[in-house]
Amino acid sequence: MNYNQGSYKAQFQLDIPPSPSGLAKEHCRANREQIEKIQRHRDEQVRIEFPTANGTTSTIYTVTTFHNDDADLVFLGGKIQNQLRNCQLSNTDTCEGEVKAQVTIEGLDDDKEAEKRGEFIEHSSHDDQNHSLVVIAPHGGEIEP
Repeated sequence: MNYNQGSYKAQFQLDIPPSPSGLAKEHCRANREQIEKIQRHRDEQVRIEFPTANGTTSTIYTVTTFHNDDADLVFLGGKIQNQLRNCQLSNTDTCEGEVKAQVTIEGLDDDKEAEKRGEFIEHSSHDDQNHSLVVIAPHGGEIEP
């Protein structure tokens, strides 16, 4: 499966105070048609990006519910509440950015380049580590590929 299906322009709004459906801080609510156009579905992850005074903020959210409001509107849980307040507002006084199907950047293997781009890299160094340690980190959204 190709994990680089596309993106769409969006307007972001915090779900604060939380709506009756109670979005968790790392969850978002989006328009079903828009999410399916980029080949994502409920309980899968998307990358949220928007401009701030210091560059671009990007984060990962899990789409947990859908709405029938404006197709480009995305309600975000409070995970990035402070960063969203620093969003450079558009002409319509909304925080505009992109919802992307591609969650991670492929082929990035330089720590300095990753830091410059606001990304991170996980390194495995099993040769000089404890050989009896097992790390289990389950999470949804098919981020593993």
